[in-house]
Amino acid sequence: MLSSSSPSGGETAAGLLPSWLWDPAAGRIVSANRAALVFWDESSVLALAERTFSPDEPFLAIARRVCDASVAETAVLRFFGARMHGPFACRLSPARLAQGGAGVRMALEPAARQPAPFDAMAHRIMEALERLPIPVLIARASGAVLAANAAAAQAFGATGATLIERLGAAPAQKVQDGLAATGHVSRTIRVEGRGPWHVEARRQRDPVDGTPLDLVVLRNLTGVIAAEAQLGAWAKKARALLDSAEEALLAVDADGRVQLVNRAATRLFERPRERLIGASLTTLLGKAERARLAAATAPVEIELRAAGTTRRVRVDFRPLAAPGVVGLAFTEVRGQPDAEAVLRRALAASEASNRKKSEFLAKVSHELRTPLNAIIGFAEIMRDERMGTLGNARYASYVRDIHHSGQLLLSMINDLLDLSKIESGYADLRQKPVDAASVIQRVVSLLRPAAANASVSLAAHVTPGLTAVVADERSLEQILLNLVSNAVKFTEPGGRVLVTAEADARGGVTLGVRDTGVGMSPAELKVALEPFRRVERVGGLDRPGTGLGLPLAKAMAEANSAEFRIASAPKAGTSIEIRFPRERLAAL
Repeated sequence: MLSSSSPSGGETAAGLLPSWLWDPAAGRIVSANRAALVFWDESSVLALAERTFSPDEPFLAIARRVCDASVAETAVLRFFGARMHGPFACRLSPARLAQGGAGVRMALEPAARQPAPFDAMAHRIMEALERLPIPVLIARASGAVLAANAAAAQAFGATGATLIERLGAAPAQKVQDGLAATGHVSRTIRVEGRGPWHVEARRQRDPVDGTPLDLVVLRNLTGVIAAEAQLGAWAKKARALLDSAEEALLAVDADGRVQLVNRAATRLFERPRERLIGASLTTLLGKAERARLAAATAPVEIELRAAGTTRRVRVDFRPLAAPGVVGLAFTEVRGQPDAEAVLRRALAASEASNRKKSEFLAKVSHELRTPLNAIIGFAEIMRDERMGTLGNARYASYVRDIHHSGQLLLSMINDLLDLSKIESGYADLRQKPVDAASVIQRVVSLLRPAAANASVSLAAHVTPGLTAVVADERSLEQILLNLVSNAVKFTEPGGRVLVTAEADARGGVTLGVRDTGVGMSPAELKVALEPFRRVERVGGLDRPGTGLGLPLAKAMAEANSAEFRIASAPKAGTSIEIRFPRERLAAL
């Protein structure tokens, strides 16, 4: 029998420490307290009981010895499957299983008896930033630096308490003035004694108290400027030779921008030289063509569209002397291409692109979500004072802030990963008949407290006997959570939000979210549907966010073969419909 209740056996304060019961015969954990679930990074005892352990886990040999000898031991152990593998001081005691067999009770000793103190929470929050090779600063609007990663400390010193002390008076003032004016700075600054730097800074809101919080990212331009100077000298010598070539030639830098062109290129792309220089490949080639070009390791054929005509061209890569610059030679292909060869190349390019996306998603998931889960879990333990009182009210406040901020960042990362998976075709959608009414009821129940706090009326209306829709239940719930939370967020006190599900005239089922909120103009609606862009509101409701809610809901709806429709007008509210066609209905 599985249990997540506090373990018995003489543990008074130990119920606040990770503790679990080990079944040597079955080789699994059969019961655990809540702290153990956090320690092992599992959501339930059932999930923990399904976990398998490697035969060389350090604790297994001692557990067998305790079980055979019926004598308790205290040992310093490592747990490689846990969020933090240790070492930890652990008490192993003989115990009886529910079925009467011999088991071992394992519990971590209190922090005071651990071989080393637990890592500082602040260090865990900065762990993700420390992995970045570029300087990153987090500061208040006053310029006070709250945090800096190792790259920032190396580049600008580790002791400066303000942006002025780190960057100098004039550069810091430019950054602060730009953030105060528009909330965003993207410019070059010159730091005394350290040369030119490009600064990218954004002003966000502290998710806990709403105060301005500035994220400042810097990039050293010394090498870039030197490369640009070298490129300029090279360009003057090469232009005459380029113009004599019959092929259309482009010199493209590492950012995908055109640095040099010849006369043949102006004819091929039907643009004058001044409109090609500095242009990005994104404006010259379609998305599919750019993807094929990026994945190619040999000459590749692509379609080039210009002035309403489509031509097939062969692209060859030419080595150039200038550092960081790639030469592209375009030759128009006469006649029809080999269809089978084109298909093989397209398939290879698609597989390479999807493989890169898959590797990227796996790395992001491991590198960011794992430490964030640890931050949230241990913050929860400290917030609930499961291992003893913190001793200072300000510490308790800080821990609540850490827990809330960690959940916010984890939610943002999960949204980003979901959107990336959908766009790359790797979304794990488990299609089955889903009762839309029960999903709506869960979402409304979950968000009703937030609506009440905002003095917004939240209600649901579902047509009785509605046919189930074939969809992925988790993503359908995520769609409605995003849409309803947005509706509550941007509806003023006294307003209404209504969630509906009904049969439509074409035999399908339509889920709707309607509000009486601030609404959006057509231009604002276009911005809201683009990932990472937010509608800036002046003098009205403005809420912090990542700009992923609507785009993610739209992408998830379309991944479930549903039609996403949105209508909005300023001060007239917003209406969103998710339409499942008749062929996506099925009986439960």
